[in-house]
Amino acid sequence: MLYKGEANIYKYDAILGQNRIVIGWDKYIEIPMNELPSNEIQVEGLGENMKIIYSNVVKFERG
Repeated sequence: MLYKGEANIYKYDAILGQNRIVIGWDKYIEIPMNELPSNEIQVEGLGENMKIIYSNVVKFERG
């Protein structure tokens, strides 16, 4: 996960496959709202050689 600024991974959970083998991780992050220029972030998953294997824009409302 790449982020230019301050982000805090405050929790992570294992994703379990067959026979309870860990096949990935769910990560929960906190980013200070005043650090963001807009109401959306782009989340990208990186694989081998830093190749993007997943990309999704997350939009949200400020409170």
